[in-house]
Amino acid sequence: MYLRFTRLSWLALLLSVLAWPCLGFAAPKQVVVLLSDGSAPYQEAARAIRESLESELSAGQLTLRMAMADEPGLAFSPDALLVTLGAKAAQSMQRADQPMLAGLLARQSYDKMFGAGTPAQRRLLSGIYLDQPLNRHLQLIRAIQPRANSVGALLGPSLMTAQTELASAASSGSLHINSAALTSSADLFPALQSLLPNVDVLLLLPDPWVVNRNSLQNLMLTTYRQRVPVVGYSQNLVDAGALAAVFSTPQQIGLQIAESIQRMLPGKGWDLPPPSYPKYFTIKTNNNVARSLEISVPSEATLIQRMGVGAGL
Repeated sequence: MYLRFTRLSWLALLLSVLAWPCLGFAAPKQVVVLLSDGSAPYQEAARAIRESLESELSAGQLTLRMAMADEPGLAFSPDALLVTLGAKAAQSMQRADQPMLAGLLARQSYDKMFGAGTPAQRRLLSGIYLDQPLNRHLQLIRAIQPRANSVGALLGPSLMTAQTELASAASSGSLHINSAALTSSADLFPALQSLLPNVDVLLLLPDPWVVNRNSLQNLMLTTYRQRVPVVGYSQNLVDAGALAAVFSTPQQIGLQIAESIQRMLPGKGWDLPPPSYPKYFTIKTNNNVARSLEISVPSEATLIQRMGVGAGL
């Protein structure tokens, strides 16, 4: 009799465990992070995602898997959220019919890969762009040089569509944009020589016709000789001679991806937000260039404070 009662008790316990999901104990959601390769930026972003989601992982709300985009036999649940880091990873999942959040991908690349999708496909896609909103670059210029009036910009074919947006952002900050459109890479230095006498600051944007291994050194020397400060979009440009730059680090992008995942967790599925620019950013300045150009540049913390909401970490 006791043996029979014990077996029945174990059976009841097993059935109750199996019934947990029906009683409100939801199974953990799945996130798969795909890295374009094993290089440091992707590893740093992936580490930031994992560390920021530690409490959700520990609580059993979430499972997190890291993988390389070219991993042989890569497979995952159709309910999983795919987080891609870099262009290669995003491209490898371009035709995946499930929720995807792209990180460390420039807005132009995102639009090129996913902009032509149907409304239903676009609802399954989102991203946090690698590049900064144009008004943030102009806010930095205004924070460094409050009396600047005219900002120069060199625009190759990949940035022609940004011309109107740039002019609109500048007008809201009482700045005038003096832009030069390049029809070939050979136009770069003639356009630069024509532009520099008429601007207070040169804004460099991520355009391969303007900023590349062959052009960068001469571009910086030319602006330096004309005593026109350069504001750019990366630490490398500051190291090469730009006065300042605003950019988001892989860790900052990773943190924002984790925050997006946390906001979506309570929902039944993955209710993806619209793609957006980075929330967090970093400012770097070149004190040697500032001294040479006799420009008084506030501390990086002060610049971020002057720029307002969206402080760097």
